[in-house]
Amino acid sequence: MSINNHGRAVGFSEAPGGDHRAVLWGSWPSAWVGPLITLPATDLQPSLDPAAVGSEASDINDGGTIVGHWRDAKDKKGYWREYAFKLENTKSSTLSLLGGDIVSGAWGVNESGDIVGYGLRARARRECALTGRTQSRARPLRAG
Repeated sequence: MSINNHGRAVGFSEAPGGDHRAVLWGSWPSAWVGPLITLPATDLQPSLDPAAVGSEASDINDGGTIVGHWRDAKDKKGYWREYAFKLENTKSSTLSLLGGDIVSGAWGVNESGDIVGYGLRARARRECALTGRTQSRARPLRAG
């Protein structure tokens, strides 16, 4: 869950059946409308990929860019995949953080549009960052 400097907050709500759905509290994509207690909630999942059956929003920057992850339905073996997303001005993008990742998620987005998150590929989890507004510059994060 996160709140930006305009009082808009993101997180998730539990839907009937137990699935999580990404939610924005506050008006979207317009500007500040008042104290958080009076802000309406917007279900963001319809703006994501049509295959999404669950979703969580992790962060929102002051420009209104929202990041998080969505997941698809379970496959025949009972597994699902999670996908990082970026939602900007009601337009959603599914992000491939490492290329070929089978699970990914976005944790945060700064005012420049840089995204930090993770990807899982070949049983190895890697934290990574997307710099700028393009997926093509994802790079693993290194300690130090």
